[in-house]
Amino acid sequence: MKNNVVKYPGAKNLEEISAEEISGKEYIGTSYGIDCSDCVHLGMRNYVGDFLKEAKWYYLNNEPDEVLEEFRKSYPTFVKVDFYGEKTNK
Repeated sequence: MKNNVVKYPGAKNLEEISAEEISGKEYIGTSYGIDCSDCVHLGMRNYVGDFLKEAKWYYLNNEPDEVLEEFRKSYPTFVKVDFYGEKTNK
């Protein structure tokens, strides 16, 4: 792990993972924002379920896509963050 941590008031820490570490983890969703903390806040607002309980890791996804490129026209420093949790047997 990269050991970067996002600390959010009243919540556990989310640890940054690399692309290689995604395997074996359950994808929760993607958020676009001005920084990682903004993406966590947006995840809390938009996720169906208890986002802060389920999300354990984040991946700072630098792969460009249409949405990110559109945001970066107005806000060049926007980031895309993918969130992951423990793999469940559903």
